[in-house]
Amino acid sequence: MSRVRLIHIQNPLRLMAIICLIVVVSLIAATAGVSADKTQTNLTIGLSPAEPSVNESFHVSGILSSSDGKPLGNKHITLESSEKSATDSESFEVLATKDTDAEGKYDFFRPVDTPPEFLRVKFLGNDNFAPIMSKVISARGAGTDHPQVITEKVGTVMIYSTPAGADVYVDDILRGVSPYHAGGLSEGTHNVTLSKAGYQNETQDVYISPKFDASLTITLKQ
Repeated sequence: MSRVRLIHIQNPLRLMAIICLIVVVSLIAATAGVSADKTQTNLTIGLSPAEPSVNESFHVSGILSSSDGKPLGNKHITLESSEKSATDSESFEVLATKDTDAEGKYDFFRPVDTPPEFLRVKFLGNDNFAPIMSKVISARGAGTDHPQVITEKVGTVMIYSTPAGADVYVDDILRGVSPYHAGGLSEGTHNVTLSKAGYQNETQDVYISPKFDASLTITLKQ
């Protein structure tokens, strides 16, 4: 093959390589420009109560804000859970999605019968704000040598009274003063009695389920 023919073959290949290089560089520059234009974000996560027992429901909550501390409202936040690993991203499953409120706050409810799990939240970003994922936190002893184990079906009830400050009896056992959150109750019907000086005792039955938190409000009569 002559030198002239080699030049004719190689030049188009070189031209194609140069064109591809220019396209790649342009795409990288465009992507970098878009990312640079987006405002960076912060996303916090925490549990309430901080260390829920096996007999307690809990909330996963936090705040989405811009890097300068401005709360970001009306933004989609996704809650994800993994029962296997805190580091294996593929093991996380989406549980729910909610929008932040005007103060950038979000709140997810986890019922009593949830297993030990790792939790994280994620903001996918939009045209103006960069995406972000929170740190991973452990609930119910996930990742430890002593994860909590549910041995029976239990639930909770939040008990309110009007007026507040009444003694709360559950199944004839004094539990505390209203408003009172009674946990660790077996599934089924329980008897709630409220007693306050100057008012008549009031009694009501409440059904407890491990699937959700019950709520009971009782008005006391003089």
